[in-house]
Amino acid sequence: MIFLDIYTGWCGPCLHFSKTVLKDREVSRVLNSKFINLKYDAEVGEGIEINKKYNKRAYPSYIYPTLLILDSDGNIKEDIGEKYDTPDIKTMQDLLKKYN
Repeated sequence: MIFLDIYTGWCGPCLHFSKTVLKDREVSRVLNSKFINLKYDAEVGEGIEINKKYNKRAYPSYIYPTLLILDSDGNIKEDIGEKYDTPDIKTMQDLLKKYN
């Protein structure tokens, strides 16, 4: 499975998620052991196309971060951001339990 994080450099919730939730020991353990982790800036390079493909929640005014779990074919299995906006550490830990 793939964990996809689409962010922007100016997005406060994106920066907070990266600095806190992704640095949590349990969250990073599960993500690193069970997922291929991809992170793209929605406004730079190939991130622009990835964003167009996957960030559909508020097109054309996208919402960040866009946090998705994809299958190996790139199909969305779960839109974390749609369910939880920007999840905190506990929410992300609980969410990842089903993939552990």
